[in-house]
Amino acid sequence: MVAAPETLAPVPADWNNIVAGLQADRYDFAANLDATVERSLAIRFTDPVYEYQGVLVAKTDSPYRTSADVLSSGQPIATAQGSAPEATLRNLGVSVQSIDNYTNAIATVQAGRAAAEFTDLPTAESQAQADPTLKIIVPEPALYSATANYGVPNTVDPWSLQTVNIAIQRAKDSGRLAKAYQD
Repeated sequence: MVAAPETLAPVPADWNNIVAGLQADRYDFAANLDATVERSLAIRFTDPVYEYQGVLVAKTDSPYRTSADVLSSGQPIATAQGSAPEATLRNLGVSVQSIDNYTNAIATVQAGRAAAEFTDLPTAESQAQADPTLKIIVPEPALYSATANYGVPNTVDPWSLQTVNIAIQRAKDSGRLAKAYQD
């Protein structure tokens, strides 16, 4: 017999402690996690929910038009501490300003303390839609691309993981997932 679903109870977390929260059973799922090798050593992942590339968000009146402009500016690039985009910037050898979350990272750009923010496209889109003084710079070629998945504790049983993966696929196939992101 299958138990009735529990009520959804969002739990606040930062990128720099989200994996530790899964390991400590603080929560059952972590949304929008990039499946990286490092994280896969500590937790498991569902099938991908969506794919995206990393983009830069800058002030519209900034002189930056391309990712090369931003990367060669000598100015720090803000990103969320503990995020996969942060690791990408560090591997590129650019000056990184690690901030506790993306909301504060974009505030750092708006305050002029960073040339741009490096984030995922869905986050950048919501920031640019909310603030017309921001623009999105799409790197060509891509600096980073990934799939966003749900992270789950290593202790998740295979049947439960399979059930979640089926639900993800059905939501994608029916268009409900795309509509949810659009809304």
